[in-house]
Order: sequence, then C-alpha cells, then structure tokens
Amino acid sequence: DRICIVGGPAECVHKSIELILSRMFRFATNKDKVMMLKLVVPNSVISRIIGKRGDDVKQLRATTGCVINASVRVPAIQERLLLLSGNFDALMKAVNKVLQIIQLDPNLQEHLRFSYVGVDLPLGVWAGPRNQTADDAVPLIPPSDAKNYTKRELVEYLRRAAPRETLMRHSLYG
Repeated sequence: DRICIVGGPAECVHKSIELILSRMFRFATNKDKVMMLKLVVPNSVISRIIGKRGDDVKQLRATTGCVINASVRVPAIQERLLLLSGNFDALMKAVNKVLQIIQLDPNLQEHLRFSYVGVDLPLGVWAGPRNQTADDAVPLIPPSDAKNYTKRELVEYLRRAAPRETLMRHSLYG
C-alpha cells in the first residue's frame, strides 16, 4: 500500500487523485485492471454515502461500477476507511461523487486538522473483524525462513494466517 495525503480545494484534490490513479494504471499490464483505492473520510460522511437502508451506496455502485465498502466504526477514531474497487473510469466516477459528498458535509471544518495523541490502537483495527487472521494460533513465519517452503506450502500458510482482505486482494481466499 502507498499512502498519499491530499488536501486543498475540491478541484485540486480531484486532479491530484486523477494523476495518482493514472500513474498507478499506467504501470498496470492490463488497462482494465481492477485496483483498490482506500480513502480516509470523516465518520460524518459515511452515513451520507451509505444512505437510508443502503440506498445511496447501491446507487453509487450502480452508476460508477465500483465496489464500495466502509470500514467499521472505531470509537477512538474520527475517520473511517472507504474502500473503492474498480477500473480507472469507475474509480474516478466514485471519487468524484465521494468528494462532492465530503464537501457538502457540515462537519468538514472539524476534520481539517486532527491529532491522536495518546491513542493506542491495534494494527488493522479499521478493518474490523473481517480482517482478522483466519487462525490466531498459526505462528508467523519469519521472512528469512520463507525460502525453506514450497509455493504451495506458503499459499496454504497464508490461507491460515493472513487477514481476509489480504487473501481477497491476492485471489487466495476460498
């Protein structure tokens, strides 16, 4: 994962994300490749994106062609992850709409600056229970020992130990 912090007027943020995505897709072997984009958005925006009974997110999925999911709410954190998955055009349509929704949020000013002094959260907390390891009893293999395993053994190990999101991202789930 690569992290880019983008801020400023909506049109500048949009252009920045467009340039970042075009760079990502430029290096893809298949231009219609599906990629995942994770946006950190204020909690107050998520309900506007989802809508009543999920109607708004269903419409957003249908009009953009993106798969859209939101992370679980973590009490000590003011933001949530919005995961968008799709090809370049689908991601750009979804990002445009999400940026519009963020700009309309009356609580936006509260989220322009944030600090989490003294907050200690476990790794992966945003992903919630779906991102937990398949089996906590499976010990971690040190990277230096990976060369001692066959590819099949490593894939089987990952199926037991890796978070589900990682398995799905690399088509190892199932």
